[in-house]
Amino acid sequence: MRLTALQTGDVGLILDVPQARIQDLFAHPSPEYVIRLVRGGAGQGVVILNTRHRPFDNLKVRQAAAYALNKRELAEALYRGWGHPVNQNFAPSSPWYLKVKDRPMDLARSKQLLSEAGMPGGFKTTATVGNGYGLPAVAQVYQAELRRVGIDVTLQVFDIPTWAKRIDSGDFDMENTGFFAKVDPDDGYYRYLHSNGGVWQLSGFLSHAELDRLLDEGRAESDVEKRKAIYTRVVEIVQDQASMVIFGSGDTAVGWRATVHGFVPQTIGALSYPGGGMQETWLSK
Repeated sequence: MRLTALQTGDVGLILDVPQARIQDLFAHPSPEYVIRLVRGGAGQGVVILNTRHRPFDNLKVRQAAAYALNKRELAEALYRGWGHPVNQNFAPSSPWYLKVKDRPMDLARSKQLLSEAGMPGGFKTTATVGNGYGLPAVAQVYQAELRRVGIDVTLQVFDIPTWAKRIDSGDFDMENTGFFAKVDPDDGYYRYLHSNGGVWQLSGFLSHAELDRLLDEGRAESDVEKRKAIYTRVVEIVQDQASMVIFGSGDTAVGWRATVHGFVPQTIGALSYPGGGMQETWLSK
């Protein structure tokens, strides 16, 4: 509906051009409107394992699940060809995408960790899934991927308000969601990973004293290189702890009519974000 409104001229500017339509729009440009890709603008996709629920309170079980995931398949499911596998809460195009080697998919290592955790035959668990934002498609992919190592995931799909309430209260074993794109690492990590961060549940309630200390240091440090060192360690810990498995970063697109001038899409493509792109925008008739 947004795209149709742009094409007919009912609106002058839209965000979140449907990803399934982007390629065709680029292949058939129109003199009446512009479609512009925003690298990393769709944010990041993540699978969350609740450290307060068994068996995900066991580090080896979480790591086993993480080794079983194929990030490229998950990114494809969420971003429809406009995604990239990542291991951190930034797009590869961001200056805050840090040099931390990603965990490869390794089914043999996954099965070994399950055996070491006392679960050589795997186990059954439940995923709490929101019925929107492309979340069910991602859940179906990781359900199939985890089944290959003996982790049997039952998907429970809820309307978005019910799903959000369950996640906020910690009433889930595992779930998947998306993080909106960020411009600063304090914004990208503190809220999720610090025990006082506000949406701590989105790290699966990961309790880690070193993380709390690093996140406090990161928001107090102004030197860029020192901050990069701090957040590199943050990414390493998050990847090792495997409660918040960030699997993909997606591109998005915005569109505007030819009568709109001066608009510059920002990193996250959202007008409500600080530094949004409307300040110099004007219309011609």
